[in-house]
Amino acid sequence: MLRQCVFTILNIYAPSKIFGGQFYMKGNLPLEVAETTLGDAGSFSLAWTFMGHSYFYVLFVGILNLLELGFRYGIKQIY
Repeated sequence: MLRQCVFTILNIYAPSKIFGGQFYMKGNLPLEVAETTLGDAGSFSLAWTFMGHSYFYVLFVGILNLLELGFRYGIKQIY
């Protein structure tokens, strides 16, 4: 039961990276992040903005998460 819950949560988490739900994507920055100077920016905002700058990087990380999900929680292990 716990394994199925983790599988479901990770199945939601990984595609959210690909479709722009996790990182601050280029052209879709929140106003408070866009107006923050570099010296005032927090580490979280810097990391999420950097990671979301390249869509190919976001796609790569999202696909890796989906592959990990498939290898770690394969169909045979779920049931």
